[in-house]
Amino acid sequence: MTQDKSLIKLLKHPKNIGIKVKSWRNSQLETILQIRELLETSDTIILEGPTGVGKSIIAAATILSNQDMSNGVILTSTKQLQEQYVHDVEDAVTIMGRNNFNCRIVSGLDCSYNPCSITTTANNDSGEENDGDGVEPCEYVKAKRKAIRARLAVLTYAYYLPEANFVGGFRNRTFQV
Repeated sequence: MTQDKSLIKLLKHPKNIGIKVKSWRNSQLETILQIRELLETSDTIILEGPTGVGKSIIAAATILSNQDMSNGVILTSTKQLQEQYVHDVEDAVTIMGRNNFNCRIVSGLDCSYNPCSITTTANNDSGEENDGDGVEPCEYVKAKRKAIRARLAVLTYAYYLPEANFVGGFRNRTFQV
């Protein structure tokens, strides 16, 4: 396995790439380096391991240690695992479904019941606080835009699949886990 010395130095400590753990667990660093090498010749890598081996950290480190992966997405089955990523990885940004946000127009409703005209512009990635109409987007739209712009977005399968296939907000990610 031939690896660039600067990459080895970068990965010596997880904190160098924004991973909030004190040190790598057994074989995590070696696995990250192997995946990086395999990605040079393959589009698909399968990483399997028991609970607690650190697959989440390996996936995040693979994305964050590679400058060519400008916008990765990690898919999880639960909100709890999303929250774990945000806790363990500095650059991880998550977005949850509309029902996790209160509607600012109709008190007592969440955004899933009242998709206002503002939310139709959630895929606007201009970085602007509003869409030129002077109206500040709702919290859902702000959170979605932040996740779209993030280098590492962490989404549930339930959120990602309709977004990637129909809405388009998370298409064209350079790396998906």
